[in-house]
Amino acid sequence: MNEHEQQHEEENVEERREYVRLPFDKEMMVRYGHKGQVFFGSCHNLSPGGIFVATKNPAPFGSMITMKFTLPGHHRPLKARGRVVRIHRDTRSRSQSNPPGMHVLFTQMSNRTENELKHFIVPRLRQHVIRQLAERRRDS
Repeated sequence: MNEHEQQHEEENVEERREYVRLPFDKEMMVRYGHKGQVFFGSCHNLSPGGIFVATKNPAPFGSMITMKFTLPGHHRPLKARGRVVRIHRDTRSRSQSNPPGMHVLFTQMSNRTENELKHFIVPRLRQHVIRQLAERRRDS
């Protein structure tokens, strides 16, 4: 896939996003593997459908990776597989809001992992959306 096709595919993925993403202000390390190599990054945002892993070493666009991470306040790590659907490579940007890394769409996880993820994310997403709406109302 050439660079133009990859950019078009990444834009299509952006338009198809199903879930609101929960931004992470706390450090949550993500261990991920691709082709027998192990890398580490941190969770920048999370949804029931995927995760943005902030890293200077993203796996290639379209590749399948395995991930392991522990939700804040939890003790057991969760495992999931996913496909890299978008890469942000701008390493010059040191902004917390737009770090280099990869967007990963979850493709496979156990029922336990899915349930723990939803129980963690859903109440926090509600709070996040309510805060965003209140800020918009205040700004308008």
